[in-house]
Amino acid sequence: MSCLCYFSASAQDNDTLEIQRNDNGKIIFARFKPNANRKIKDGESFLKKVLQAKPDDSLRMVKETTDELGITHRRYQQYFKGVKVEEAEYLVHWKNGNIDMINGDFQDIAISSVTPSLTEAQGIAKALNFVNAKKYKWEDPAMEMFVKNNTNNANATYYPKGELVIAKDTLPGSKIFRLSWKFTISSLQPNNEQLVFVDALSGNVIRTIPLISDVNTPCTAQTRYSGTLGIIGDSFNGGVL
Repeated sequence: MSCLCYFSASAQDNDTLEIQRNDNGKIIFARFKPNANRKIKDGESFLKKVLQAKPDDSLRMVKETTDELGITHRRYQQYFKGVKVEEAEYLVHWKNGNIDMINGDFQDIAISSVTPSLTEAQGIAKALNFVNAKKYKWEDPAMEMFVKNNTNNANATYYPKGELVIAKDTLPGSKIFRLSWKFTISSLQPNNEQLVFVDALSGNVIRTIPLISDVNTPCTAQTRYSGTLGIIGDSFNGGVL
């Protein structure tokens, strides 16, 4: 959980109106005074300075949108020594070319090398051994035909393709970032799909993220005639239904 710390403008030596920091002291939100010299063309260098990025850190723009109020939002992905850092994105918001606000998550990475000891094939073997499904989707001809037709790509397959990333080890007592192989593992028996992160040095599975949300969850609902009642709902983690 993040600890939000607020500082008034009078407490700042620069042009910051408001800052929020997480419990590690990293800035997760900042709002600035109007300043025509804070240009979006310097967005990446501005972010790196504010976030106190190290020489091995880089921020690459991945998306830019403009809303109905004329405010433009640019999303940056963090990389360390050229390797993507999972769940480390930062947004810059501006109007008329001047940066007004920033928010996101920027991680302190301390990894000496980004050269994996495990090959991608060895990483897949570790991931499959961990999942231990009776049957995978790429082993079923009908499922393989489905993904080819659905993507209009004759080379499409459910067989996992590895991506080398830096991911947080979520095992108890760890919580540090490690060089990892990231795979999407799709199984038929049982019917499941999940992201599996394999430490690219040790071969240990350090994290999994479910991609299918079909869990029944106890919750409450406000009814028209009977007040608040307990019900069973479907857990949903976002997106378009």
